[in-house]
Amino acid sequence: MAKRAPRSHAIVVGTDFSAGSHRALARAAELARRHRAALHVVHAASRIPRALTLRFSSANDDKLRESLDAEVDKLRRASVDAHAHLMTGEPVKCLTAKARTVSADLVVVGTRGNSVLAEMIGSTAERLLASNGARVLLVRRSATRPYGKVVVAASDESRLSEQFAAAGFVSARPAAVLHTYEGPYESALISRGASIGELASYRSDARREAALTMGKLLTKAGIEKSRLALLHGNPFHLLDRLNPGWLIVLSRGRSRARRLVFGSVTRAVVAYGHSDVLLV
Repeated sequence: MAKRAPRSHAIVVGTDFSAGSHRALARAAELARRHRAALHVVHAASRIPRALTLRFSSANDDKLRESLDAEVDKLRRASVDAHAHLMTGEPVKCLTAKARTVSADLVVVGTRGNSVLAEMIGSTAERLLASNGARVLLVRRSATRPYGKVVVAASDESRLSEQFAAAGFVSARPAAVLHTYEGPYESALISRGASIGELASYRSDARREAALTMGKLLTKAGIEKSRLALLHGNPFHLLDRLNPGWLIVLSRGRSRARRLVFGSVTRAVVAYGHSDVLLV
């Protein structure tokens, strides 16, 4: 029986020709070279009213095509199998459609720093994740060097196997697992004047329970428990204090209720954090 040829990889990256999208292009190009993947560069052009189409559309499309082709030509000269796609419509829909068409392993998007509302950045990445099965890499940092460390942020409903597989696609560095915990009634105990000793005992119990839960999750995923770090505190604040040069890997929970809770942390990290984020 003939061996089946391995599936070729494909990466989709969005560009609006801004500094943020140039960082995303650089990271996507590095990944495309490493995996010998086809890199599909997408620019989503806004629709304009029909009355203005004849007067402005043709000239504008020509300029956009020239800019997009120039980006792709530069990538090809750098030994990247790059392809240009000028599409019309809302960016998330265009990126999602292209990712589905090429069965993309990864969708890469950049940010525009302070010139775009953080909520918009978070919404774009989350909508891409919700509407398409591909992983989404949000690039904030320069791609001139590899990620200093890869941190898989885990909850009790995280899909660790998928997170580790995604992390391995984006970075060759071994990933560490970070789980943050807080006792569910900790704030109530503090407000009622619990002593330092009582709080320490309560937190110790919460840590022990978290270690047990995460240990089972790691064992099920076939991941060494030595990779786990347990930290007490608010998950967003702890993740935001990580080195900005590290990659944070986040996943959604399985249940709807858990997705809403974990989604709020994801939105905060995506919208207000400083690191690159890989969403699975």
